[in-house]
Amino acid sequence: MPSLNGGFRYSYFQKLFILPEHRSFELSSNLLKHFLLGMSACKLKSPLATSIVAINSNKRLLSKSLNKYFARLGFCYLGINPAGSDIWERDL
Repeated sequence: MPSLNGGFRYSYFQKLFILPEHRSFELSSNLLKHFLLGMSACKLKSPLATSIVAINSNKRLLSKSLNKYFARLGFCYLGINPAGSDIWERDL
């Protein structure tokens, strides 16, 4: 992914929170897919932002199957932050 302004990259940040009593893979995946479709269609995006960063902080969702799902959506795994959450990035 290209660097801008001396090595800084600008990204949109996406964090999805669903109340515990409503959590399901189907709901989460549908919300994420619609968010990505909306970002793709948005004409008001900043020209500086080149990617979307998503953080998976739900420990129960840190699995190989979820990793494959994120990869299918075009995300690249960047690593784990100090809080132990997976960090993913996708080009716009």
